[in-house]
Amino acid sequence: MYVRECDLTGDISPTFLQQALDDTGDGSQVPITFETLEASVEVDIDAYIGLRYALPLGTPYPPVILSAAKILALEKLYKRRGIADDKNPWASQAGQMRTLLKAISLGQSPLSPELNRQDPTASIITQPMRSTPRGRDAIIV
Repeated sequence: MYVRECDLTGDISPTFLQQALDDTGDGSQVPITFETLEASVEVDIDAYIGLRYALPLGTPYPPVILSAAKILALEKLYKRRGIADDKNPWASQAGQMRTLLKAISLGQSPLSPELNRQDPTASIITQPMRSTPRGRDAIIV
C-alpha cells in the first residue's frame, strides 16, 4: 500500500481522521474503512502508472507515488464526509497530482529522477588551474 494512516496525521487532525472514517457515527473507526481507502488510492495511482510501468512497483516506492497517495487519500477523506470539491482543501492539489501522474504515464515526466530522463543534467566547471604554469583553464567534470 502506498499510504498508511499515520502518513496523514501531519496534515489533518487525528480527530478529523477518526470522524472521516467513522461510518456508524458511534465515535469508533472500523479498520476495514481505512483499508478500503488505501486500496482505492492504490487503484487510482496504478491506473496511471500501470500504463507505462510494470506493477506492482518495487519498494521503496518513488517519492512522487508516496506524495500522490497521501494527497489523494486526504482528498477522499473529505469527500467521504460529503465536502464538495470547491470546499475540499485537497481537491486542487489532487487535480495537480493527477495531471502529474498522467504525464508520468505518457512518458512526459519521470517516475523518479534516474528513470527515463529525457534531458539528463551535466555540469562543466571551468576555473583557472593552480597546479599548471600561467593559470591555464581546465575543465573539471
